Amino acid sequence: QNRNILTRKFQKSCANKIYDRFCGLNFDDWAVEVTVTAINALTVSFTVNPTPVLDENGDPVLDENGDQVMEVKTYESGYFNRGLIFKNGVYTSILSSTSNSVSLYRQHSGLHVGDVLKIAPACDQTRQVCHDKFDNHLRFMGFPNVPAVNPTNDQIVK
Repeated sequence: QNRNILTRKFQKSCANKIYDRFCGLNFDDWAVEVTVTAINALTVSFTVNPTPVLDENGDPVLDENGDQVMEVKTYESGYFNRGLIFKNGVYTSILSSTSNSVSLYRQHSGLHVGDVLKIAPACDQTRQVCHDKFDNHLRFMGFPNVPAVNPTNDQIVK
């Protein structure tokens, strides 16, 4: 009777953590391979590695010589805020990001200039970001319509 059990709270933000089984997003599907160009304390600068261009069926697009067409994607400042980097089996949290650098929560052990690592965006646990950025709103576990004011606690009853 006195055991603590896992319960969900009624809160505006989502109770899921990104890339867990409840959220359902796969880290590898959202991760981008980058090459580290500089490391300054907790700031890691990078360049995004080229990726193959895919058609609407998911097949690689070929040029007139039969070679794969490659593209280098760009990401706006803040896209990787609260995200993760992954290298050598270790995940490290990202505090903030620009288009070509990230500030880490802690130092990532064994990270050197020239290393290729994976970097993935995070969710701020709002319904809008869940829908707009990840198209994962069906797994959103928050209650965005909970009122901010509780009349029982915040108003004097006359």
